[in-house]
Amino acid sequence: ARLDFSSGYSRAFKERWRRGEPLIVCGVKLRESWTPEWMMSELGGMEVELIDMVNEQEFRASLAAFLVGFAEPRKRPRPPPDPQSGVRKRNREGRMRTLLKIKDFPPEKDFAELLPKHFGDLM
Repeated sequence: ARLDFSSGYSRAFKERWRRGEPLIVCGVKLRESWTPEWMMSELGGMEVELIDMVNEQEFRASLAAFLVGFAEPRKRPRPPPDPQSGVRKRNREGRMRTLLKIKDFPPEKDFAELLPKHFGDLM
């Protein structure tokens, strides 16, 4: 579903969010920068737990390494090889594609403590 927030908060957003539906949100007025470049400059050295959704493998990498992959998919961090076989896991089609997400962000701090101004954009 695509929701436009240019005229204010959408009740439809809350309903879809509750059902776990994927959403594309547009028209949101933000006070702070949320660009990958800003995040890299401020928090790029932070270690995060990544999940490769293709093969369900978890591994750690810097936030900067994760964010670089948005603009340049070939530079996405890759899960390490399997410790027993020494080979990287492949998906069901036999490919070594990755689809990454951050497990928890921020990993150890409360978001409101780490980025108080950005927290204001969310609440």
